[in-house]
Amino acid sequence: MMSDKSEIKKPRRPGVRVGVQKKTIDNVGARLEAADKATTEEFLNTQVALSSIILWDDQPRDIYLTLEDVTRGWIKRDDPLIIEKEKDLAGISTLALSIKDTGLNNAPIAYSIPGQKVKLIGGQRRTMAMIYSIYHVVSEILESGELAYDISINQNPDLKLLDVTRIQVKVFTRKPDQMVIEKIGMADNIHEGLSLTARLNWAIKIAELKENNAQSIHWSDLTGTLGINRAQAFKWIKLLFEKDDKWIKKAIDLVKNGKLSLSKLFDIAYSKDKENTFYSVTGQKRLPIDGQKKISVGAKITNLSAVKKLIYANISNKYSSEFEDVDWNNPAKVKKAFIRFFELWEKSNG
Repeated sequence: MMSDKSEIKKPRRPGVRVGVQKKTIDNVGARLEAADKATTEEFLNTQVALSSIILWDDQPRDIYLTLEDVTRGWIKRDDPLIIEKEKDLAGISTLALSIKDTGLNNAPIAYSIPGQKVKLIGGQRRTMAMIYSIYHVVSEILESGELAYDISINQNPDLKLLDVTRIQVKVFTRKPDQMVIEKIGMADNIHEGLSLTARLNWAIKIAELKENNAQSIHWSDLTGTLGINRAQAFKWIKLLFEKDDKWIKKAIDLVKNGKLSLSKLFDIAYSKDKENTFYSVTGQKRLPIDGQKKISVGAKITNLSAVKKLIYANISNKYSSEFEDVDWNNPAKVKKAFIRFFELWEKSNG
C-alpha cells in the first residue's frame, strides 16, 4: 500500500469473493461451544454504530493498525511500524473489497461495556475492513455490465460516518470470563495464519489462567482453538506443563526468534535430561564452568569509572567485598576486576 497523500487508485477489477472462507463464516455457534461457558442465550444479534465499537488491544493476533490508519487509508512515512502496518493494511483493503462484494457475512463478537459501547473479542479485522470500505472502496459498472470495486483513497474522510454506519454484532449481554474471551479470540483468528509466536503466547496465557483457577489445561482447550488434533494437543500440554523449566524457557525464546522448530521444542519438553537435549538440538555451545576457562577481554579498558559503576550496580551484595581493594585507577587491575565480575555474574545468572 502506497503511503502518500496523492489520490491512489488500483486497477479496476470485477468483484470477487476473497477473504473469509465459508467454513470460517458459517458457524460462530461452534466457536462459542468450544468456549466453556458461552451459550447462544448469552448474546444478542444487534446493530451497532461503528463509533461505538472498541477494539481489543490484547487479542491473540498482532494487528499494528490503528483506527486512524484505517480511516486515513495510508501509513505515514515516519511511522516506526510502517512495514508491519502496510502489510496489515494490504490485507484489510483486500478484505474490504470482499465485504463490499458479499457483505459482512460473519458478524463480529463483542460484549457490552459502560457508555453504550461494545468491546470486540472476535472480528477485529472484519470491523477494520468495514470501516475501510466505507471510506476507500468505490463501485462502478464495467462495460460488460458487471459491478466492480476499486480502491480510491478518500483524502477527506468524514468521521461522522462512523456514527451513522451500523453493522450487525453478536453482543454478549454480560462480559464473559477471561477464559471464554481468550478462546473466542483464538478461534476467530486461527484461520488467519497466526504466527507460531502468537500461538505459543496464547497457549501459555491459557495455561496460566487455568493454574490461577486451580485447574489443569485439557486437550479440548486446544483442539478447537489452535486448530490441532488430539494427538498434537497432548504434545502442547506436555510443553505447557514444563513451561517454567529453565531450558524450556530458553527454547521457547529461540522458537519465537525463528531459530528453533516447534518439533525440537517438543523434543526438549519430553526429554528427561532437558539441558543435554537443549544443547543437542540447538547446536549451542555450553558456557564455560567457573574456574575451568579464563574469560578474555580483548579491548583495552579506558573508562575506568564507568566500569566501576557497572560492577557495583550489578554485583550482588555477597560478592561486593571482592572488589573493595581494587585500585580503580589502574587499568590492569580494573580489567582483572571486570573479568572476575563477569565470572560471578555468569555463575549467578547462568
